[in-house]
Amino acid sequence: PPTHPAPIYNSTFFRDPAEPMKSGDLVILHMGGDEMDFLYLRPENFACWDSKLGRFDHRDFVGKPFGSRIYARTVKTGRRGKPGKEPGYIYALLPTPELWSECLPHRTQIVQVPDQAVVTFQLSLCDGSVVIESGTGSGAMTTAMARCVWPRGRVHTFEFNETRAKKARDEFEMNGLVAPLVTLKHRDVCSDGFGLDRVADAIFLDLPEPWLAIEHAVSACKHAALFCSYSPCIEQVQKTVEKLRELRCDRIRTTEIRERAFKVEEVSFPEL
Repeated sequence: PPTHPAPIYNSTFFRDPAEPMKSGDLVILHMGGDEMDFLYLRPENFACWDSKLGRFDHRDFVGKPFGSRIYARTVKTGRRGKPGKEPGYIYALLPTPELWSECLPHRTQIVQVPDQAVVTFQLSLCDGSVVIESGTGSGAMTTAMARCVWPRGRVHTFEFNETRAKKARDEFEMNGLVAPLVTLKHRDVCSDGFGLDRVADAIFLDLPEPWLAIEHAVSACKHAALFCSYSPCIEQVQKTVEKLRELRCDRIRTTEIRERAFKVEEVSFPEL
């Protein structure tokens, strides 16, 4: 286990859940069912959030605990666009990587929550781990891994698209995912490598052609580090496995995660 002092991170995903909401906080808005959205509290600007449930003033959130029911200042929209008879309400939830994954701004397809759980577990991420990610995208997986390695660990994430890298960097800063916990670089790791040497305990690739980055990944990892590549197509998996075998990597396996709903009902059979 790490022995050096832990840096202090006290915002967004790492804040004390008992503290009330305040200006600048990221708040997850639960509107019922599977409907969720988010906002950053800006009460000093008299900001409001509008939805079919009504208009919600940011000042009504400040000072209340997470989990509170917040009422709109206007009536909600009823059927066929007609005004309803009473104001709507939402629940203001404490942000977690799981909830953030459900409502974050999508710049690319994201690693879904069930896959995040399996990947972080199989990579044995914990406090103090150093993990490399390539394919930052919308930042969902970066956020999940940061929570696992917090507070002494490091997430080095790389994005080849400059526009996405800039947006992700701004978003990370707003969400408290800052150095040394998270560092983001605009870099094409398939051609230029990671620029790191024997530092990572684990590496995660979410790339169209991950096999092009595997040799660079081996150079960036410590001995016996863990590797994961996330690919939607079996052809990508085949090429990735071939490259891993060529580099004499061992214990290679492929896992598919499927979510299956079960319907439970009582069935009676006639007596014979």
